[in-house]
Amino acid sequence: MQLNRLARDTVEKLLAETGHALSVSDFGHIHTLHVLAERVSHPYKAADIDLVEMPRAVGGVLLHPLSLGAWQWLEAFAIPALGNHWLADVAIAYAMAHSHTPDVLRDGCTPKELRKALRKWLRGLSCTIAALSRVVDAVAGASEQLEEGARARAEYGPIIALLCREYGGTPQGWAWGVSAETVRGFLDEHRAKVEAENAVAAKASAGAGASVSTTPQSKIDAMRSFRRYAKALRESWQKT
Repeated sequence: MQLNRLARDTVEKLLAETGHALSVSDFGHIHTLHVLAERVSHPYKAADIDLVEMPRAVGGVLLHPLSLGAWQWLEAFAIPALGNHWLADVAIAYAMAHSHTPDVLRDGCTPKELRKALRKWLRGLSCTIAALSRVVDAVAGASEQLEEGARARAEYGPIIALLCREYGGTPQGWAWGVSAETVRGFLDEHRAKVEAENAVAAKASAGAGASVSTTPQSKIDAMRSFRRYAKALRESWQKT
């Protein structure tokens, strides 16, 4: 791994100041400093997309973070069709397993057919429902976030239209090709760009003599986080 220049310079400075001798146990701290420095250097970049998209294995299948299409299938069809049935929890795992395969997540079947499909899929797993639920929570970020995410995703059309306009691709690709968390990352990136453009426009309208910051808030926040971590690392290395 090639360290971000800001992270490398900071590590070299901390080592010179503290006299600390690097060891294997320091790798995690240096990697965290690198990640924080990357967010300072690239405030418009959607953060940690590869990590967000990483699936988790359980019972012989892979559970992916839910795509927008999978969220919509759950909210608009599966959960209303199943109601309070115990298979409603299994439906979430089923949607994760088929998060990028819209041909599987169809809303044309009856509730009875859906229950039959879920039972058949569950029988093919080599794990308990408890183990399946633990991995679902790990992928989704806990059930409370599932409910919060469902409430936050009421309108998909305008979001997908914006992403297609700003980043290209197709509505199908944004709905089924990436996770909802990755979509959120790109939306955060777009918001940072708009903030920067607004700041530049405000400076121009205020006149040449006015002092208006054109630094996006995301970069300011990232630098604060980086400095806090570097300070904590300095204090830790001074004690060793």
